[in-house]
Amino acid sequence: MGISVILVLISTIIILTSIIYVGTRKSKKQFHYVYMMLVSSVLIWCIGALGEVATEDVYHFDPFIQTCNYFGIALVSVFILLLGVVFTHTRIVITSRFALLFILPIGSAIAVATNERHHLFMKVFCIIIKDAVLGPLMWAHYIYCYIFIAIGMSYLIKYAVNNSGLFSKQAMTLVAGMCTPLAINVLTSFGIISGGCYSTIPGIVIMILLIGIATLKLDMFNIVPIALQKIVDHISDGFIVIDENRKIIDSNKAAQLWLSDKHEIRRNQDFKEFMDSLKIENLDTSKLLDYIKMSFEKKDSISFDTLIKFENGICYFNIEVTPMFSKNKYIGTIILYRNTTKYIENLQMIKEYQLLLENNLEKVTRDKQELLIRSAIMEKMSKTDALTDMYNHRTFQEYFDTIIDQASRADNRFQLALLDIDNFKKINDTFGHSVGDIILKRISSIIKTMVTVDDISARYGGEEFALILTNKTLEQSLALLESIRKAIQDESHIELNSNVTVSVGVHEYYKGEPKEELFNKADEALYKAKHSGKNKIVASTVYNLGL
Repeated sequence: MGISVILVLISTIIILTSIIYVGTRKSKKQFHYVYMMLVSSVLIWCIGALGEVATEDVYHFDPFIQTCNYFGIALVSVFILLLGVVFTHTRIVITSRFALLFILPIGSAIAVATNERHHLFMKVFCIIIKDAVLGPLMWAHYIYCYIFIAIGMSYLIKYAVNNSGLFSKQAMTLVAGMCTPLAINVLTSFGIISGGCYSTIPGIVIMILLIGIATLKLDMFNIVPIALQKIVDHISDGFIVIDENRKIIDSNKAAQLWLSDKHEIRRNQDFKEFMDSLKIENLDTSKLLDYIKMSFEKKDSISFDTLIKFENGICYFNIEVTPMFSKNKYIGTIILYRNTTKYIENLQMIKEYQLLLENNLEKVTRDKQELLIRSAIMEKMSKTDALTDMYNHRTFQEYFDTIIDQASRADNRFQLALLDIDNFKKINDTFGHSVGDIILKRISSIIKTMVTVDDISARYGGEEFALILTNKTLEQSLALLESIRKAIQDESHIELNSNVTVSVGVHEYYKGEPKEELFNKADEALYKAKHSGKNKIVASTVYNLGL
């Protein structure tokens, strides 16, 4: 028992040192406090273990010692779970539901303390586990402890892998920390190796120390890799990074979206095999590999244009190949895919218009030219509102149908927003319709100026405007609408000696949603905005903005 006492004492000293080290840090986060509670739980376990190894009779059951022992074990598993959750989410809001996690440790403590009455925790008690006869509550105790520890460590390992890679120091340190106590604990629990709780305490202490090293010393708190990954995932250009052996080591979401929605781009996958597996017409893998070789030989970037036929149409790409060197040693290549389809289509459209104009200038007489101009003016007038020069109700419906059709086929996002001028009838009744027309022109001008080229804006009728916002997330559209709402609110009107406000209702389209339901949801949101104080934005979700 002498070695056992030494192991437990060393573990206790290490735990106390860890508490002091973390506790004296100047800037502590929620993670640090959970970590201190974790090591404090091990301290409770150590108290029970010290009492155990001091007991001469291994069959003597002391309720206090055993309660400290198993309650400490249970708390360790709970706090490892909480440690993983807190670390992954940076910070969590403590609510009553987290108290449910402590029901099991408390239940274990009660079961241990009262075991002599029911023997459901241990049918026959012995400090040496292999000589004890375990009860059903003891098995339940083991199961939830292992599950909690596994979940908590999985959170930490997943975070480390996503942040720094599978074979990073952080990930490997955490894997080693997870394997050490589990191996010892499983072998001890099933009687494969002898020893009581003092055999597993050093393993748990090693795990906690390795967690501390990975999180506090190896920069798992460093958000730069995560921030960089967020940036590259939002870049519209796709890229794939390969190493010197042409194995894929990184990529972003744009590359996955453009190259394949059926074949996942996986790390350590052979680049040529992946490209060949796509089976995309006009995608010449050999040509791309030749450019990779040329860029390596030149030690400079090389780009080329290509046309690729996908199932849903043709896309034009500019592909740039850039070799990477470290201390003159080749370490890999970045392959950048720029989708130039819109640019090429716009160039073709401009050329067609130029050709049409040249032909018209040559063939058409002055009278016919005037007729063309008049026809163009009439077409514009039929599509726009005469007062505000925005699209009218009919044109809006045409674009609305087209965008819904495209979105249903391509699973694109867009939002429908309805804007209504607050108290506009009062303006007309008080100042006259001529002043009301001036207000409509000003507000429509603000809307037209602030929407993007991807959006459709129209005067839907009276004092109501409709906007279709495309190529944006709901949050981005809400931010744009808030900017419009504030700009309208801040605009001065000398005719009124007061400002004018608008209420806005927004709804985001989901695939397969009928047009009528989409419009009704936006209209219901507008109704809520109008009847809950006006001058605000209400979305058909939990988002609310405005005054």
